[in-house]
Amino acid sequence: MRILKNSSILIFLLLLLSNTGCLVFQKISYKILINEDKSGTANIYITDITSDAIDEEAFRQDTAAIFTFMQNSDEFIEDMKTEGRFITHRKLIVKNDELDAEVKYNFKNISGVENINYEDGFYFITMDISDSIITTNGEIINSGSYKRILWDDQQKLLSFEMFSAETDAYRKLGLYYKKQE
Repeated sequence: MRILKNSSILIFLLLLLSNTGCLVFQKISYKILINEDKSGTANIYITDITSDAIDEEAFRQDTAAIFTFMQNSDEFIEDMKTEGRFITHRKLIVKNDELDAEVKYNFKNISGVENINYEDGFYFITMDISDSIITTNGEIINSGSYKRILWDDQQKLLSFEMFSAETDAYRKLGLYYKKQE
């Protein structure tokens, strides 16, 4: 299955793994606004969500997971609350037959946001060395065994964008979402 290694990338994506097929996305971007008490708001944008399902039942499960459960259910909102993510906005967007997602949530502690840590005056996230960072307003540190993005604690906006997978070979979900509207 294709997901970003060593990143939780929102429980949103963990729920996808329970299906026979798998929802695959091209890239994900984060803009995290931090308050003085280390609480804040995370804005996440996921680009080109597709399905790698090879049979119709797996594809049906993929579309139900995103179009029904994640997009519309109160259960999803409650599940996220248990993770310390208080969703305030979720939206699916179709652009050129590609399906994108926008999620916004509040958090009480930065450590609940994609394994971001705060220590000795710095925020940081540690990733697998093979993870592909497209952009960030932090400093990228590469070691032999991991990759890390580091931000000074004076930074109140932490942003980064990561590449996940090429999606051209998979079923585009934008057309299916248009049919359900």
